[in-house]
Amino acid sequence: MQHERRVPIVAFVAGNYAPDLCGIADYTENLRRALRECGTESTVLTTSDSAESCRIPSVLDALTNWDFGGVISLVRTIRRVGANIVHVQYTRHNSSRFNHRAEILWL
Repeated sequence: MQHERRVPIVAFVAGNYAPDLCGIADYTENLRRALRECGTESTVLTTSDSAESCRIPSVLDALTNWDFGGVISLVRTIRRVGANIVHVQYTRHNSSRFNHRAEILWL
């Protein structure tokens, strides 16, 4: 019996993304580039500031905060983009909107 091979579609959840200069933005961009070279599709779900500054169609403004409502909205976006892998880059010090909260466990 043959199994259908699913193409990986990664949703990167990150508070920062290129061209921001920080470890998370750089790491996410480099990992995304390496995976693209292997044929893996991806979308970045980030803040409006990061999404607007990079102006790449697959980088979406989808991260407002880590409260329950923000996480529910994020999960809906993950489903909408068809991701079957979610890679979360989370830092407690991005801003007051991203304080360490238990809601991250809802992902």
